[in-house]
Order: sequence, then C-alpha cells, then structure tokens
Amino acid sequence: MTADVLERAFEPFYTTKEVGKGTGLGLSQVYGFAKQSCGDARIESKVGKGTTVRIYLPRADGQAVGGAVQHEGLKTPPAAVTILVVEDDPDVREMIVGILSDLGYQTLVATNGPEALAILNRDNSVDLLFTDIVMPAGMSGTDLARQASRLRPDLKVLLSSGYAREANQSRSARDDFPFIAKPYRPTALEKKLEEVLAGSLLRAAI
Repeated sequence: MTADVLERAFEPFYTTKEVGKGTGLGLSQVYGFAKQSCGDARIESKVGKGTTVRIYLPRADGQAVGGAVQHEGLKTPPAAVTILVVEDDPDVREMIVGILSDLGYQTLVATNGPEALAILNRDNSVDLLFTDIVMPAGMSGTDLARQASRLRPDLKVLLSSGYAREANQSRSARDDFPFIAKPYRPTALEKKLEEVLAGSLLRAAI
C-alpha cells in the first residue's frame, strides 16, 4: 500500500473501490475488535514488497466459561425467530449470518431488494428484515423496508449502513425504522435485535 492508503487503512469503510465492489469493513473490524479487547493492531506495508498485519491481544488469565447465552429481554427464543439478511457484499453477508447463527437465530439471505421481496412474498416465516441501506439493483435498503412493510405490516425491520453520507441522506427512513451503524459488535447487534423484536423500538406509520 502507498503511504496515503496505509494511513487510512483502518478507517471504518475506507475503500478505494466503488460502492458495491468493496466495503473497507475487514481491516476496520480487525482494528475495532483488537481495541475492544484492550489490544492493538498494526500494519507494515511497502509497495511491491507486501503487507503484514499484526494483532496484539492481552494474555487471558483463568479459564474460559461456557454456557448458553441468556436472552432475558426477548420473550420469543432466538431459535424461533427467522431473520432475512439483505446484503450484497458476500464477505459482510457471511459475517452477519455467522453472528446471527451464533446468537441462535434462523436466517435467510438475499443479495438485493427485489430478491428479498420475492422471498417475503413466498415465505411467511420471516420475522425480521435486516438490510443494508446502500444496495444494488435500483432499490435501496430504505425503499425495500417501506415496500416490505406495506407487504407485511407485522414485519420487524432493522436498517444498517457504514457509509455516513448515504446514512445521513436516509435519515428520514431512520426516523421510521430502527438503525444500527457499521461496524458493530455482536453484543450491540444482539441488544438491538432484542429491542426491535420486543417492540421497544417502534417505527412510524408508513
């Protein structure tokens, strides 16, 4: 990487690629997870030579404690909840599905708005729509949320975005629907989902 790219490599959603071609999520999440664990992440890079990323984590004392995750604020157990994940980036989509699966939720996936609407039309098992705002195929996540809510008034919706400009432009939709900014910690997503599913985060009438 050149010096100017290296300087910004850890910035959330900094990328030299076009929208839909890359997110810049990977390195920012690596850095965020390291910092949240009281550690650090550093990059060494030389053009034509290569790049090395080092992650430093504190030594853990004691033994790991296992056990089931408690969901006190959620009346319905996660295993009984199906979430439709709408995300065009395959790496981000895989990460989200992995987090949701670890939390115990059932998942379906779509890569764009029209595909998501097709799933909602044929599958009544979806309880919550979790969609990125910046989407391809001529339909943004906010457009999808509004159409999905007209199709399924009982459907819970959660919007997400890591692009500040697009998120700000969609602020009216964020007033209508719950929102979580990328990158987020699994615990933050867990809490937000519980609030949405419990109905403590209500959307305005569409």
